[in-house]
Parts: sequence; structure tokens; C-alpha cells
Amino acid sequence: PKATPDQEGGFSPNLSAAYRRAKAENIPLVLVFGTDWAAAHVRLKNEVFEKPSFAAYGKKGAFAYANPDRDDSFGNVRAKMKELGVDAFPMLIVLDAENMQEVVRIRGRWDAPVYLAKLDASFRNFDKYRKTKSFDFGDDSAE
Repeated sequence: PKATPDQEGGFSPNLSAAYRRAKAENIPLVLVFGTDWAAAHVRLKNEVFEKPSFAAYGKKGAFAYANPDRDDSFGNVRAKMKELGVDAFPMLIVLDAENMQEVVRIRGRWDAPVYLAKLDASFRNFDKYRKTKSFDFGDDSAE
């Protein structure tokens, strides 16, 4: 994904910037892990992340992107992946920046409409979590 300004729906070039924005605006921190060799991630990037319609999501969450093969924007991408249990690409993890609690994880590749529906459910789940500090999301889970 392009490292365009987060407020415009793009991805922050590093975790620290996305974390600061998430904390300041009380929005979810959204970490996306992917690689250029994973066909599923490349397709998702082309069909979802780089589309103009994705810009609206930048207002809902602070996005950061990490490619363990190309950048080290997280300080140590592979260590962060191990810490968070990232075992497949693409992997999107929604965190509460207040306490770094994982709220939702979307693993693997989905068709664009399904992926966006899962992302929408993730933001609804984040709102529910913030209100109740509970993970009982009923049928609205993003997994």
C-alpha cells in the first residue's frame, strides 16, 4: 500500500505515527502485514487498499503497513509479527491503542466486497469493545 497521509485513507509509513494518531483521535490502530510475493496480498492491495473508495477508512482507523521483506518501519517487523502471532499474509489486526489489546484480526485473502464487509464489522466491533470492554460480538465477528 502507498504510504500516503493517514487522514486521506492511506497507510502511515511507520507504527509510531499510526499509534500516535490512534491515541490522539481515540480510533483503532490497524496493522496490515503483507508481502510482495504473496499473491493473495498483492491482489487485496490492488483491489482494496489502493482504490480511491478505501480513503474513507482512513477516517475510521489509523493504518500502518509492514512488509517484512522490504521495510523495517516497525523497528523490527519480524519481531512484531512474532509478538502478534502473524502467521499468514495478508493479516490485518485491529488494536485498541489505549492498551494495545487486540480487538479483531482478519486473516487471509477475501474478495473485495467481503473484505470490506469484514473491515466494517471490525470497526463496529471496536466501537462495541470500547463501550463494554467485552469481546462478545455475537454474529458480527470479522474473523
